Amino acid sequence: MVRTRRTVVKKKTETFDLWDKDFTPKEAKKHTDGVNHYLKETRKVNSSRNSKYVPSLLPAITAPYAGASYNPEAEQYMDYAQMIAKEENAEIRSENWVKNKMKLRDGDTMATVKEVIKEEEQGFLSDDDGLTDIEIKEEIDDDEKPVIRKLKNKPKNMKQRRKALERRQEELERLANKKTKQNEAELLRIKSHIKKINEQLEEHKKNVVDRRRKRVLARLTGKKTLGHGKFQDFKEPVLLPEEITGSLRGLKSTGTSILAERLRSMEKRNIVACKSDKKNKELKTTLKYKVTDKREIKEFLEAEMAKLPKVIQPKKRKFNKKKKNQVKKDE
Repeated sequence: MVRTRRTVVKKKTETFDLWDKDFTPKEAKKHTDGVNHYLKETRKVNSSRNSKYVPSLLPAITAPYAGASYNPEAEQYMDYAQMIAKEENAEIRSENWVKNKMKLRDGDTMATVKEVIKEEEQGFLSDDDGLTDIEIKEEIDDDEKPVIRKLKNKPKNMKQRRKALERRQEELERLANKKTKQNEAELLRIKSHIKKINEQLEEHKKNVVDRRRKRVLARLTGKKTLGHGKFQDFKEPVLLPEEITGSLRGLKSTGTSILAERLRSMEKRNIVACKSDKKNKELKTTLKYKVTDKREIKEFLEAEMAKLPKVIQPKKRKFNKKKKNQVKKDE
């Protein structure tokens, strides 16, 4: 192969004044107004994924029931009162169920500390294992009974073995013929089988789609556990028949708060975490110091201290109390 050099022709660059030259094109470009408008006004804004996240599909504000009005109709008020009465009865039943489970039976008493210690010292079983005299006698009688062994069958001769083998072969042939007939009948019914399989597949696909739809709907409308607290739905206010005045001026406040209702709505829509009654654990700001005496370090320090010269400390003067009292009196 012969290598050839490529010659590159450099284009001549014209020098021009940036401020004097007119950059407007000689021919009018198409859609220039639309391009400028899109770039200046309607351009796509960069947005994060969190801005498009929908925590829940539930409405922020639910419309109140018609029976909760200050001047409701009789049927609407009765339906509303029955709904609230059912909720209260369910709460009372759950509380009573817990009390009954915690309650002792008739005649039972709480075990004291002495009884618990006595039971632990006694062990699992007593000496006689809790058996009565009659049960012990029955066990002894059962042990004394002789064990009857089954008699073995006599060995077969050649004629009996040959007949048993022939019967076995006939049975196998009968089962094989029966199976072939069943397979032939199944081949004749193959169209109906294919139809059934297709129906089952379609039903399975529908069930898969329904399950996915329910899962997505439950995720978008259900309550998630964001905090350690338990979610409690807002209790709707209810007025007794005597308190319904029929006019807005004579209406009495039921003690409900709009802020509490808004907070419950945000908790239900997975925007705010549910608060718990338990206090958060306070982390200790200081650390504990652990002092350990290692034998190697102790021996090293003792050896180093022995090398140092001994320092003679001055003796402390003893001062008698009697002399001290006499000095005070003289003063």
